[in-house]
Amino acid sequence: ANDFNLPQMGCPAGTYNELAALFFTGQENAIRSLYHTEYNFSYSSLVIFLTFYFILMFLTFGIAIPGGIFIPSILLGAAYGRIVGQGFNTIWPASIT
Repeated sequence: ANDFNLPQMGCPAGTYNELAALFFTGQENAIRSLYHTEYNFSYSSLVIFLTFYFILMFLTFGIAIPGGIFIPSILLGAAYGRIVGQGFNTIWPASIT
């Protein structure tokens, strides 16, 4: 399912690139794709995205231009929550439905 027009970046039809789906779609679509369970993200993709985006947010937070902090904070929380949720689903797969 490609409801949010996730970028394929050279992938076969009907599939998507995990990192491109997070980095190259826009913050709102990235948040939606992190909240929906129909999209699969590996731990490595989520950790790379979380680390890189945190560094970028940290660097841009203190500069004197309006860059926004609310939506990036939600996006970081969604990525961290997805990591934690997938971890719980890995440890106790039968308890999460």
